[in-house]
Amino acid sequence: MKADGQLTREQDRHTPPARKPAHRPPGARWRAGFSTAVLWAAVGMGLAGCTSEPTRYKLVPPTTPSGEACVAKCDEQRKECNASLQNQFEVCQTQYREDMGIYTRCRNSSLGPAPGSQFSCNIPRACQLPSGESCEETYRACFEACGGKVEQEAVP
Repeated sequence: MKADGQLTREQDRHTPPARKPAHRPPGARWRAGFSTAVLWAAVGMGLAGCTSEPTRYKLVPPTTPSGEACVAKCDEQRKECNASLQNQFEVCQTQYREDMGIYTRCRNSSLGPAPGSQFSCNIPRACQLPSGESCEETYRACFEACGGKVEQEAVP
């Protein structure tokens, strides 16, 4: 390198040329964004197709006394499962009400978030109503293990 900061000819030959930015034809950025949107739309439609239609189940009970006693135990387990889900929901609702009170006090407080501050009052998440489908799946498996038959019926 010369004293003035310029490269000598030998150094200049060994220095790779500066890369020029890739030339994009007009509209290339729009097309790239559009194809990404089309891809996500296709994924979304594919997932929408995966949602299941409501299914009914026809339960044919076992005919043996031991099978019937077994199904009675399945019934008790299903009741306990549903009661547990209901209890979890009620606990969640109680916590949600408490958290909403804290949130409301935070929003109404003079100590609440100042404009432009990083502090914010956290909105509590609402509880999801339990569907009980997991209890029903377990029940159907138990029912079949007892010798009963579970048949799916098409919903009109």
